[in-house]
Amino acid sequence: MLDSSTDPKGYYAALGATPGASTEALHAAFRARAKQLHPDRNAKPDADEAFQRLNEAWACLRDPRRRAEYDAGGAVATVSETQPHVCRRCQKVTAQPRHVVFHRVRGRLLTARREREEGIFCRDCADRTAIMASAVTWATGFPSVVGLFLAPGALLRNMMGGTMPRDENARLLLHQARAFLARGDVEMARTQCEQARPFAANPELRRQADHMLDALGPGTRRLKDRWGLWGHAFVVQALPLAGLALALVVLAVVAWLRWEPGELAARIRVQRPVEGETRHVATEMLKVRQGPDPTTPVIALLDRFTTVQVAGALPGGEWVRVETPGGVSGFVQSRWLFGGSGAAAQIRWCIDHRGDPPANGEVLNRRSGGAHELTVRNTMATDAVVRLKSPTGRTMLTFFVAAGSTARIDGIPDGTFRAVFAIGADFSRACGVYMREMRTYVVPKAQTFRAWVGEPAPGLIIPPPGDGPERSQPVEPVLFVDTG
Repeated sequence: MLDSSTDPKGYYAALGATPGASTEALHAAFRARAKQLHPDRNAKPDADEAFQRLNEAWACLRDPRRRAEYDAGGAVATVSETQPHVCRRCQKVTAQPRHVVFHRVRGRLLTARREREEGIFCRDCADRTAIMASAVTWATGFPSVVGLFLAPGALLRNMMGGTMPRDENARLLLHQARAFLARGDVEMARTQCEQARPFAANPELRRQADHMLDALGPGTRRLKDRWGLWGHAFVVQALPLAGLALALVVLAVVAWLRWEPGELAARIRVQRPVEGETRHVATEMLKVRQGPDPTTPVIALLDRFTTVQVAGALPGGEWVRVETPGGVSGFVQSRWLFGGSGAAAQIRWCIDHRGDPPANGEVLNRRSGGAHELTVRNTMATDAVVRLKSPTGRTMLTFFVAAGSTARIDGIPDGTFRAVFAIGADFSRACGVYMREMRTYVVPKAQTFRAWVGEPAPGLIIPPPGDGPERSQPVEPVLFVDTG
């Protein structure tokens, strides 16, 4: 109950609400109190009088005009402000009441509506109300389409203790402090003022709290705040959410453990091959056999992304005859073929598996090793991926040299080598090429070097591209990206 300026006849106190409550909240409070005070259910001698007073309060506060006049102080106070507020559910006086709003979502297939249960509660009744509101939301909110979006917010607010209007709780606690002070309990009154101070957004309410605390002076006993977050209601409401999250994690882990790239590839393309159709290999290595049977001899091996032509489909669709780029004709299992050319699929795969940028001097690929070292100096203002090629064009070693840096590469095998390099953006470790703006060059022919026992340690300078015998010259990318 509030002071005479805000609740002159104690109508709000009779309903168990505060002056800032909404009309819906007042109506809910009236219905709850009416059930408790109705003479048919209440055998106390003063039941008739209490019920009549409740109806008098509701008749005034339900009318917007009369309520405005009442809030303006047009009536004379008849109820003492020393009467403490009680919990709207258990009707008991509590040292730490709170004005709390709990949220429910009720759904009906495609629609849903939000509901509020608002009033003054003790902590125990607030916990029970929060759990009941969340249970209703779980049962009726999620089964509706709109409720799927509204229910999570309601559950989260209830789990965090409901919504507590600041000024209403400040007024509530200040009134409760005055009521306990009238009873002579100074320490309890001081604690309630201290709890009211953080709620007070209104400067006048803060001034009242500070003035009352100054008047009460320092205390020796403090009441433990019962409205902390980590209560049993939080745990009860969090359990369903935690169970749902755990189930999703378990499903994700099971799916990950059971996932195999080859099986996924086999399930993505379900259409049967058609004669004359272009497809590409969707597994690491595909065996081409003499006949449509896994026991027949292998006549060729095809790398991932190799494009083939469908020469004929067999009954059942499990096996298909293909022609390879090398002119070999044989049989493969159709589940390992994806539709279309492999070029676009390879680009996507290279981008997805590009990995972290390489470090200066890092060896990216080595076909053979040796005991020699090579000092490489990159004189360009851009990074370079360098490949050492044998006289037959076979790549023996691939490494990375940062812009304007020097790197020492070990494990150079015996032989005579020439260097080609690539520059660009978004280097893919999986494919060994730049995915954007790649340009390929060969170092001047004069820098062909030998790595043999007894020869001095070779060195390599990567000059920038340009005209002249001492500048790097452009070459076709196929000479950089070889299969040798």
